[in-house]
Amino acid sequence: MLYTRKREKNGRTRRIRAFLIFIFIAVALLTAFISYFTTIKPIVTSIATSQVEVVMMKSVNDAAIRVLSSQDVGYEDIITVSMDESGKIASLTANSVLINIIKSRFVNEVVDNIESHSSNSVKIPIGSILSPTFFSGHGPDLCFDLMPVSSVYADFESSFVTAGINQTRHIISVKITVSSGVYLPGYSAETTIETRMIVAETVIVGSIPNDFTNLEGLNNGNSFITDII
Repeated sequence: MLYTRKREKNGRTRRIRAFLIFIFIAVALLTAFISYFTTIKPIVTSIATSQVEVVMMKSVNDAAIRVLSSQDVGYEDIITVSMDESGKIASLTANSVLINIIKSRFVNEVVDNIESHSSNSVKIPIGSILSPTFFSGHGPDLCFDLMPVSSVYADFESSFVTAGINQTRHIISVKITVSSGVYLPGYSAETTIETRMIVAETVIVGSIPNDFTNLEGLNNGNSFITDII
C-alpha cells in the first residue's frame, strides 16, 4: 500500500515537472517570437532592404552605361524641330519609335542585371540585432537569404528650363522606377527606388510656345523654370 502511494506520488511529480517544462518552453518560444517581430524584424528589414536598394541602383547605373553608350542617341534623334517661314519654331516632334526602343532596352538591361543577383545572402552581425547602439557590427553573422522579385518601369520626360534671354534649355531624361519584394523568414518587405538620367539636351534660341511643352510620348517634367541655370 505504501509502495503504491509512493509510486502515485512520483507519477504526479513527473507529470507536474513535465507540465512546467512544457510551460517554460512555450513561454520561451512565445518570447522569442514576439522579440523577433518587434525587435529583430525591423532591424533585419532595414538592413536587407538597404542592401537590395544598392543592388537595384547598381543595376540601373550599369544599364544606363550600356544603353546610352551603345545607342549613341543625340537630341536630334529624339526631337525634330521644325521652323516656319519667319524662322520661329513651328513644331517639336518626338520620335516615338526610338523612344520606345530605348525604354525597352533600359527595362531589359535592368531586369537582366537584377536577375544576376536573384539569390543573395544578407549577413547581419548579431550585435546589430541585440543592441544596435552598443554592439553594432560585432559578433558572429546571422545569414538571411534574399530573393528580390522586381518590376521595372521606364518613362521619358521632357523639361523646358529658362537658360537666358530668349534661350530655353530642353532636357530629355529617362525616369527609371524599380520595385522589389524582399522575402525574409516569416514575412516579406517592399522597397522602391526611382532615378532620373539625362539622355539628351539642347539650347533652343527663340520662344517656345506653351503648346509644345507637352510632347507625344514624353511626360512633362519641370517646364519653364524661371531661374536661370
